[in-house]
Amino acid sequence: MGALFDLLKDIPHIAVLKEKITAFEDENAALKTENAILKDDLREAKAENKRLKEEIDSLTHKDDLDEISIKILVMLAEQKDHSYAQTLAHYLQLSMARVEFYLGELLKGRYISTARPRLTRPATHNLTQKGREFLIKNDLI
Repeated sequence: MGALFDLLKDIPHIAVLKEKITAFEDENAALKTENAILKDDLREAKAENKRLKEEIDSLTHKDDLDEISIKILVMLAEQKDHSYAQTLAHYLQLSMARVEFYLGELLKGRYISTARPRLTRPATHNLTQKGREFLIKNDLI
């Protein structure tokens, strides 16, 4: 800026222009500082928002399984060998469609896993660690 001021020193009102340029530079520096502070605040707010959402999720999405889902989990826990949907339907006296619906919900919730050892055999259903944990926490096994 020194060379510019040297060039303009002979122009009338240079002192006013110089003062305005200095004021703009000061304002620009202050805005950059404020912008950096706001970015830090935003980053902290986003982190806090994420933490709070996770806390809300953990508090509101309790293991609220219905009676049939719980019966399926208990039956799977009591089975010595693999459990098939047809066996579950017979034991619960429900249609295959209903049992398959509940199995799908338990799969989505990660309470059970499914395996198909061979294409000629039906899928088997087994408890996951989350399923066992649910049964133990609720004194069901």
